[in-house]
Amino acid sequence: MKTFLKNCNVVDLNKETCEKVSILIEDQRIKKIDNSTKLIIDELLTIDLNGKYVHPGLWDVHTHIGDLIPDPNNYLETETIAEYTIRAGKNTIDGLKKGITSIRIVGEDGDVCLAWKKMFKKKGFLGPNIYTAGRAISATGGHGHGTLGAYEIDGPYEMRKAVRENISKGADLIKIMVSGGIMTEHEGMQDSQLTDDEIIAAVELASDRNMIVAAHCWSTKGIKKALKCGVRSIEHGLLDDECVDLLLEKDAYYVPTICQTQDMEKILESGLPQFMVDKALSVKEIHLEGFKKAYKAGVKIACGSDSSPLKEFTHLELKHLNLAGMSIVDTLKSGTIVPAKLCGVSNEYGVIKENFVADIIVLNENPLKNLETVFEPLIVFKNGIRFDEQYGLTSFEDVYLN
Repeated sequence: MKTFLKNCNVVDLNKETCEKVSILIEDQRIKKIDNSTKLIIDELLTIDLNGKYVHPGLWDVHTHIGDLIPDPNNYLETETIAEYTIRAGKNTIDGLKKGITSIRIVGEDGDVCLAWKKMFKKKGFLGPNIYTAGRAISATGGHGHGTLGAYEIDGPYEMRKAVRENISKGADLIKIMVSGGIMTEHEGMQDSQLTDDEIIAAVELASDRNMIVAAHCWSTKGIKKALKCGVRSIEHGLLDDECVDLLLEKDAYYVPTICQTQDMEKILESGLPQFMVDKALSVKEIHLEGFKKAYKAGVKIACGSDSSPLKEFTHLELKHLNLAGMSIVDTLKSGTIVPAKLCGVSNEYGVIKENFVADIIVLNENPLKNLETVFEPLIVFKNGIRFDEQYGLTSFEDVYLN
């Protein structure tokens, strides 16, 4: 089936303009963009958008699809792997409903992410593209141990084994836990946990496969260590001036997950243990200050929320990037163009362009003037297929949060 979208305003984030055109979608891709208003083609579905705005699908490049915050029914401690798999899949499909067409998963238990990646790729279900690290890798007893199915390692030899395990299962990147963090008790946010030789071992093997290493790293010292060892993506990050300089020098990416320290309402009403709340609030100011330095300096910043439900927290992260000082157009780029570059697919995704994959959201208003219009897309196309809501289904919230 070919689809013809006529009378639409295409948002060009690079030019910061909107142009009224029509779009022909064929074989999952944007076949043609021009000023025609009528086509005579067999099996053509024509949709008149009446001046609505067409924007690239959104990305979230730091998520865990089986995560759940809050978790009032204690699913994370009680559900089977089968139940966990179903919940993770519903989470991603519900994210697609809200315009999140691609995600990067940075640590997941039970190879659940790999199973859903295969299923979405085969179109058994319509869901977002998945780029995944498989299981995260942490120091023995370090951040993330006992969660996300993390491999616990000591030394470069064990690091290499864990990296190879992930690669053999189909990982797209490697995720390592360089420092302490919010979610693990009995450790500080500034604790540096992996050694240089362990990090270098991960980077070396990943580089051999043209893969990058992403580092969970709040620690200012740990960020510098990770970047000097070849890590290309810093997640969270309490940045000082030297960190910013190194991010620029190494041409690395910064995924600040800024909503995790800035959204007071979510933090205080999350139901998280008090030690987690205290940690998040303790770095609120330094996290924001470092983000502002990175943005001002021109560091490549990508949208990553680090929480589920995906459909809620991805939008929340975009909102807080904007509130933290990022312009609307740069905020939109952080959720489209920059993630596509980070994941190595900017030749096919991230913009509305001929021959690119037709991951498209249709919006009621011009997003260059109103960011929040991207939070409520009128229509979502994934691989050129229109996502049609199945009415009468129980919502994610009613199943898992109420």
